[in-house]
Amino acid sequence: MSKEPEVGDVWIYKYKEFKTEYYISAIASYECPEYYVFLLHKNGNNQVVGCWWGKEKWRKTLLQDFTCLGKSKVNIDDLFKTENE
Repeated sequence: MSKEPEVGDVWIYKYKEFKTEYYISAIASYECPEYYVFLLHKNGNNQVVGCWWGKEKWRKTLLQDFTCLGKSKVNIDDLFKTENE
């Protein structure tokens, strides 16, 4: 698997007993130092939150401390479907 981010990839960060999984939900369509990938993850209250990471943070942090688990089995488009559809 490529080290370049792709929408739908799931990455995991592990440190001792702590682990967090990150889902790449978007990649910036233009070059900007502050906005490169948009990551979703669960916070300490078990709520899904998102944030933009710049390219430098992606390169330095994610690629050194994280492992790519592969593509998510869930299609992000399905998250907003309801039983009535």
